Amino acid sequence: MSDFKALIKKVVGDKKEYKEYKRRIAALPAEYRQVFQEIEKYAWHFSDHSGANMFNALTDLLDLFEEGAANGTPIKNITGEKVGDFAETIVNEVAGKWTDKQKEKLNHQFSKQ
Repeated sequence: MSDFKALIKKVVGDKKEYKEYKRRIAALPAEYRQVFQEIEKYAWHFSDHSGANMFNALTDLLDLFEEGAANGTPIKNITGEKVGDFAETIVNEVAGKWTDKQKEKLNHQFSKQ
């Protein structure tokens, strides 16, 4: 198995799970889909090396968006007026834990000098 395929499998599990995730995104109403895809694109920039935590967070977000769409909730009632702030909150929750750990390791390494 190529390294890329191994990475994808590690990040999102098997191909069937990833295809189902993409199918669910495509099934969202247009406004929901556009917002989700932009948040998704933003979030991947801050993922850890495995991506698994971010994929799980995005899947949870997709659940929330599907529920909102099914209930007829306007997208901004979910995200708030500032979609970028909403996306940053998600990223900070997921990636923040990883970056905090890395920052502590770095501080510890140089505190010995």
